[in-house]
Amino acid sequence: MPSVFGRDLFQKAPSTFAPANQIPVTNNYIVGPGDEVLLRLWGPESFNSQLTVDTGGSIYIPKVDAIHVAGMRADQLQDQISAEVNHTYRNYRISVSLGQLRSIQVYVVGEARRGGQALLLSAH
Repeated sequence: MPSVFGRDLFQKAPSTFAPANQIPVTNNYIVGPGDEVLLRLWGPESFNSQLTVDTGGSIYIPKVDAIHVAGMRADQLQDQISAEVNHTYRNYRISVSLGQLRSIQVYVVGEARRGGQALLLSAH
């Protein structure tokens, strides 16, 4: 008998009830519209911002302009944003991380062992 795709996902109860926004981001996570990029810039001036990737796949940094980040892996963000920021700012340090991630709500109904709502992080 062929196995049902995704069955193993719902076989066991979750090992943690931590909210999905507190799950560590893997380096190969693909950034997309709706993801939040946390940017810290410090040097002669400081800049802290929570930037949401827009539907076009870009974030906007004042004085720097829009930077296209959709489709990049999480481990590429720091270098890409740093390269763009260095065109405008000098003698600065930069820290880039991801905040809120887009997620998918799945409702399991029918003859399921454990029905209800499940929150899954988007694969891309």
